[in-house]
Amino acid sequence: MNESINTAAAASAANIQVSTNRIVKLASDVGNICSMLNTADFKSDSHLAIQAIEPQINAIAYDAELLSLSAMEISAMAAESADISREAEDLFSKAKAVGEKLTETVDQITKFERLVEVNKARNPLIPDDLIKITRGAALDGMNAEILFEVALRSINTLVIACQNN
Repeated sequence: MNESINTAAAASAANIQVSTNRIVKLASDVGNICSMLNTADFKSDSHLAIQAIEPQINAIAYDAELLSLSAMEISAMAAESADISREAEDLFSKAKAVGEKLTETVDQITKFERLVEVNKARNPLIPDDLIKITRGAALDGMNAEILFEVALRSINTLVIACQNN
């Protein structure tokens, strides 16, 4: 098997793991926000919005973990000189779908950040820490998108390396 395939497979696995770590952190941030709103602003539009976002980001984090596991398995297969063309294409397809869901959810988190700031002006019981965590989550979301895009490009590089072999 080609050294470029081994390198591309290893890079894909590493990049997916880095982006998965950021997505898991984002899911944790969203969970913290949900907990804070359970006590500070229960049944508000902010609370209902984050309750809708939380299962989405948790599902994305789970899917990202599965992608990472698959990428590590593909990298191991490549190291053993196995033909990984089909697996690489399947990984790319799945990663693309997760990336689309991530983009949609990060857009919702960004809108949510604005909603919390508006609601803070109306409800002084909303803690300042919530504003800070929400801003951090929006930033984490943008970073997760960038890292996931890097991972997607590295998977595409792997697919191309397999096709050229």
